[in-house]
Amino acid sequence: MGTQYRKFITLYEEFRTRHPRHPLLEDLRAGLMQRRFPSDEWLRTRSVRMKAIMRPLWLNTSRTRQETESDPYDGSGK
Repeated sequence: MGTQYRKFITLYEEFRTRHPRHPLLEDLRAGLMQRRFPSDEWLRTRSVRMKAIMRPLWLNTSRTRQETESDPYDGSGK
């Protein structure tokens, strides 16, 4: 759990500086205060959420894939 926790804390600090008023911060604080030792799964899922928020929209692969599949002007002839 130590490694996952260190990764989470590093990501949390970056997220906190980039988005100081984001509602997810309060959720994270509450979750950390309720749990004495957060599980690896809890840390992993929250890390994924923070990374998704900080990632630029054009790098979000699922969003890009959806847009290209529904775009009639992409040249694929669909």
